[in-house]
Amino acid sequence: MTCHNCRTECKRHGKDGNGNQRFKCRQCSKTFLEPRENPLDGMYLPIEKAEMVLKLLLEGNSVSSVERVTEVHHTTILKLLVLAGEKCERMMAEKIRNVEVRDVECDELWAFIGKKQKRVRPEDDQNLGDCYTFVAIERHTKLGSQHRRRQTRPANYECLR
Repeated sequence: MTCHNCRTECKRHGKDGNGNQRFKCRQCSKTFLEPRENPLDGMYLPIEKAEMVLKLLLEGNSVSSVERVTEVHHTTILKLLVLAGEKCERMMAEKIRNVEVRDVECDELWAFIGKKQKRVRPEDDQNLGDCYTFVAIERHTKLGSQHRRRQTRPANYECLR
């Protein structure tokens, strides 16, 4: 283990209250903990409990029922869900490339944010109104793609190209 401050070799210096190895620099006398992997980006939730929360959500349980079963706060559950989604998105962007596409099924989903487009006034927030989500799924590989647009109905599907 090398010191972060002076880049010299350090010696072991006992353990902290949680059993993590401490080190002390022989040159600058600074003490620090052994670096460890943090897959949950700073969350204090044990990895086993995080895995259980995600499994329950994937089984179709609601956030409220997962909160009752695992005794994890709903805000933590939602943060964990966003974190898992971001990591999956990053992994797919790295791993899935140059997929041969033969048959694509496309569809659109209309929804509104806050209010319908015909009720939006010029002084309202520009994010309010109609929202279109375009979904495309390749029939053989089952890989999907989506594109969301916050605007009035587009004349064509150029966003799926």
